[in-house]
Amino acid sequence: MLDKKRVKEFYGLGYNASEIANFLAVKRETVKKCIQRNFRNDISLFEQHIKNREEIKLKREVWKVRECKRAIDSTNNKYIGNAQLINWNRQSYKTNKSGRLVFDTSRGAIPGDLPKSYRQVCY
Repeated sequence: MLDKKRVKEFYGLGYNASEIANFLAVKRETVKKCIQRNFRNDISLFEQHIKNREEIKLKREVWKVRECKRAIDSTNNKYIGNAQLINWNRQSYKTNKSGRLVFDTSRGAIPGDLPKSYRQVCY
């Protein structure tokens, strides 16, 4: 049997019928009917639901952005790091009098994929 108090609680927190049905392990239609029959005249509950629903949507958008950044960062970590790139291509660089790395222009043009942190030291 469906617990109306829990449905009201979840509905007030901003969850829709599908999400409440998943939480309570019941059919979505059962939850929808419960909301329609028992809470349709409760204006304050409806306003609370709408307000909290917007917050849930905002949190989901923030989560999506965070997940995208995490995916990009993890993809970037799969490739060679800046220092390792310099170590592996050491023959393309020489050290000037002050000890800074300088790209050896006799070996060709400065590569486009050179890390930004080393791009500024190339002359």
